[in-house]
Amino acid sequence: MKKRRITGFTPTGTRSWVRSIYPFPDIVYNRVMYRGIEKQQLVSHILQQFINDNRVKLFNTRYLDKWEVYQALSKSENHPINMPESALFTKESLRKFINKYDEVFLKPRSGSKGVGIVKVVKSHSGFLYARAEGKNRTWRYVKSSEALFPHLMALKVRPGHYLIQEGIDMARDDDRVFDIRCQVQKMGRVNGFSPERHKNSGSQPFRNSYT
Repeated sequence: MKKRRITGFTPTGTRSWVRSIYPFPDIVYNRVMYRGIEKQQLVSHILQQFINDNRVKLFNTRYLDKWEVYQALSKSENHPINMPESALFTKESLRKFINKYDEVFLKPRSGSKGVGIVKVVKSHSGFLYARAEGKNRTWRYVKSSEALFPHLMALKVRPGHYLIQEGIDMARDDDRVFDIRCQVQKMGRVNGFSPERHKNSGSQPFRNSYT
């Protein structure tokens, strides 16, 4: 970094990359896809070097967890009106949400790809719950929120580490839920944007994603 040169890779258009030396960037956009990779010592060291360099603007210095994202969107005057209600998981919030909604989702604050998600659905005389991952899904029944809480704790759904979220109806494609995500980047001073769209189809019968 002292020489203001950096090793990088350029795509060739044939699914291969060419390694070369480039001028040091003015802007770095952190696109590390997985939290586990971001926590690796080498990756953390490189990101910290960019953070400490006042001549470089680093976007996405770290992953935000789901609760941080929800709080940020809630404080915005322009946040979507259909953003599903969410709260930190506690015994009290569990009782409130399952009394208010027909179905709720419990999500790890720092989770991704549906891992660790639990769905709770009202039945006529109690509640059904099941984990999202895995093909051989088993729905279990309990009579009350008081009975449900220890069952969720047995699934390692812990207060402070999980969110509880209102269940929402999602569009389906070939009987699979999906969401469409769009990253937008402003093009300098031009009044235009460069969108990057992704369609995320879930292999699971239920997946509730909004961030």
